Amino acid sequence: MTARTEKITQAFHTAMLTLLETHTLDALSITQICRTAKLNRGTFYLHYAKKEALYEEVMEAIIDDLLDAYFEPYEKNPQLSIWTLDETTISFFDHISKYRLFYGNIYKHAPNVQLQQRIYDKLYELFFADLLYRKDADPTLDIALLAGYQAGAILGMARTWILHDFNDEVSHLNAQLKKIMLLNT
Repeated sequence: MTARTEKITQAFHTAMLTLLETHTLDALSITQICRTAKLNRGTFYLHYAKKEALYEEVMEAIIDDLLDAYFEPYEKNPQLSIWTLDETTISFFDHISKYRLFYGNIYKHAPNVQLQQRIYDKLYELFFADLLYRKDADPTLDIALLAGYQAGAILGMARTWILHDFNDEVSHLNAQLKKIMLLNT
């Protein structure tokens, strides 16, 4: 991707996220997106066939960033365990905070069950793959059930934080997550 293409893509992504703070996707027009991005319709159609294509690209970028945030502590310590986890390296809630308007929109202001399900599914896949390759896992545990529990639990924490208007600091959530994880060991 060229620097120019990347700049255009970023402008359209930012415009979409900005507009989704106050509009549903159905209520958005390509003209609004272009005006907000400060780009013309020709440029839009050069990159996207329709607004839904841009929306999908933005959602995938956010979900990819979510997965990157989850894996960040592992990059610093591949042998990571709950006992050695430094709560300051947890990035999951930093990601939620970074995209707080987006998450606030899909969980609170204009609930989007399909998108909530996509996020859950991605986290489920992530936890399932992680559990599948762990050497310390109890062989009698049903990893599908455990992956579902983990995905639901961390999204439950995030949803509660979102519904309480992000009242707690990220550091508090990180500390609570570690304590909760230690309860289950």
